[in-house]
Amino acid sequence: MFKVPVIRLQDYKLNEIDHKKLWLFYPFMALQFMADLKGKKHLSEQEVIDNYGKMISYIETAYNNGEITIDEDVTLLEAIQKTNWHAMKSCHEIMKGVEDTVSQTLELKHKQIRQETAAEATAKATKETELKMLLKMKIAGIPESAIIKVAQGGNIPEEEVKKILNSQE
Repeated sequence: MFKVPVIRLQDYKLNEIDHKKLWLFYPFMALQFMADLKGKKHLSEQEVIDNYGKMISYIETAYNNGEITIDEDVTLLEAIQKTNWHAMKSCHEIMKGVEDTVSQTLELKHKQIRQETAAEATAKATKETELKMLLKMKIAGIPESAIIKVAQGGNIPEEEVKKILNSQE
């Protein structure tokens, strides 16, 4: 017979989730917050909004510390956003407050992803262009020492330069 471990979300506080790196729980906290609004804890709407802010802060700290990737960061934020929409339908102030915060954070993340992608594409294109230039230099009969000097100036890896110099073209 197997015993299935059970994790009760209500047994965790936000800082414990962060400390134990259980960030995947954050989106489900919206359901817990809704229960806390109506239940025994009687959280105020502002306390719930503050808790969302803490979750977002913990996620951003995890990203900044290299504990999660930007894709994981965005996925968690989007999941928080979606569970907020679902759980807080009847609490318009909370829904709006969280939506504003999450949307701004997501917008910045998407911009960062676009910038990183553009930078990677530019670097790749630059490297390809430099390699083609070195190959053309070899074909044109330019001395290897000059080709090596140009390659060093372009920070082209030595193994790439050797491939070009040893090519039969």
